[in-house]
Amino acid sequence: MTIVRRKTIVMTLWAVALFSMAFVAFMPRSWVTEAPSGHAGFLPYETITVLNPLVGRGMYWIAVASAVGLLLAGWKLWTAPLAVRVAVLGCAASLLVGGILNLAPWTIQAQLTGPDGHVYYFMDSSFLQGQSLALTRRTGTTGLWHMAEVLGGTNGDSPRSWASVVRPQGAPREHDYGQLYMTDDAQLVGIRYENHCYMVYNVTRGIFLGHGDVEEVSPFLCIGANTRMHQPDIDRLMNIASEGTPGTAGYPRERAVLEDLEHPNMRVRELAREVLGHIRSR
Repeated sequence: MTIVRRKTIVMTLWAVALFSMAFVAFMPRSWVTEAPSGHAGFLPYETITVLNPLVGRGMYWIAVASAVGLLLAGWKLWTAPLAVRVAVLGCAASLLVGGILNLAPWTIQAQLTGPDGHVYYFMDSSFLQGQSLALTRRTGTTGLWHMAEVLGGTNGDSPRSWASVVRPQGAPREHDYGQLYMTDDAQLVGIRYENHCYMVYNVTRGIFLGHGDVEEVSPFLCIGANTRMHQPDIDRLMNIASEGTPGTAGYPRERAVLEDLEHPNMRVRELAREVLGHIRSR
């Protein structure tokens, strides 16, 4: 390979490396627009825009690959000292600056297409012990960004507020963070992990349940007339009903379980009677 050709390759790698590193450092991972004054929800946001995660990861690996290529191609040229600085210091600096400027970016943890044809997201913003969760509805998307309307939000940090629910058969057994389910009556259910329901949004009526209110929902919210249930969730529900503290997060509410005695699913009716027995024996 001639010196001229190698220099051309190096210059191209420089351009790619500098652009990708600048992208990693300064491109915001997400941003929000404030809700109108008088907004009563937990989150004071009207919309959340999130960088396409594939783009973010892709630019990071392009930065790394171009930096390595810069080192290899420019090692024996006059560009070697600069190549080393760009490859080593540039990559480290871009990651550091990007991390500082995006301490708690909003990320999409799950998505689901509802009966109305809209795409819904489970979003999360976390930094250290602070955590916010949101259910959102996509309003637009490009190759670079996903834009969404905020339907409601809650906190994922202490004091936590959630309901124990039984998910359909086939739900993740491990700590699969961020899950969405759509019920037969068009209620969007946001699960933080395991069977812990933190948010519910009624797609038809436009009603959101979050901190506090969500604890009143039925443990069988996700179960339809013919739905098979996830056995580990049944075990967790019976355990918390028999050993948990009434009135605390995750403990089933008697009023909601009473309504499940009329559920069209025979197995739900059986389990509701068992849960009621535990509640009334406390």
